[in-house]
Amino acid sequence: VAHNRFNLTPSVSLGNVDPGPFWVASERTNGRYVHQSKRITGGVSASPSLFGFFPGFGPFTRIRHAITPQVSFNWAPAGEVSDEYLIAIGRTRKGYLGNLEQRSISFGLNQNFQAKVRSKNDSNPEGGQKVDLLSINSTPLSYDFVRAAEFARTHGHRGMAGLTTETWGYTLRSELLPGFDFSSNYSLFSGSTLSDTAKFKPFLTSVSASFSISRDQNPRATFAKLFGK
Repeated sequence: VAHNRFNLTPSVSLGNVDPGPFWVASERTNGRYVHQSKRITGGVSASPSLFGFFPGFGPFTRIRHAITPQVSFNWAPAGEVSDEYLIAIGRTRKGYLGNLEQRSISFGLNQNFQAKVRSKNDSNPEGGQKVDLLSINSTPLSYDFVRAAEFARTHGHRGMAGLTTETWGYTLRSELLPGFDFSSNYSLFSGSTLSDTAKFKPFLTSVSASFSISRDQNPRATFAKLFGK
């Protein structure tokens, strides 16, 4: 059996045409429930792993840089969203892009810097432990070619109209600070990307950090792993 080097994964799913709930009742419908439609989405994704090696320093014999891009392509036929449903969720038919055919590509990137600790056993210099110096994980960004073409047809230019991801963020972790997590998140648009009035205007929405200490996760255990007890 051939090894799947690119980690190709096909997918088929059934979901709502609009990202909102399937059934909606609001004051705009006088409490009456209205619903939208569903459609099938097919796609294929790949997540190959790429490696680079660098010479070590101090207690590290060498450093490995692992890059794992996440690339996927998705297709869905044009869907139907009734005017009643749009009114119920506070939208109008004018400028609405959620029911267009979808031909989108998404890209995400995860990185990990890992070091091998110098072994204290001279008879086995390659037997040192591994430490994750820094892990960087980011959320994927999606671009829809059909939406970009429709925006160009109605407005005369594309700009960032094909970008459908409304929020983006990243997280940082390191075994040098065990129990520590850092994350930062951004809103990319002013308005919803389901409307042609959305403007690309990134701004910071949240920053969070947490730190925990336990018997196995603490600075003393980290220094013991690096330099010996």
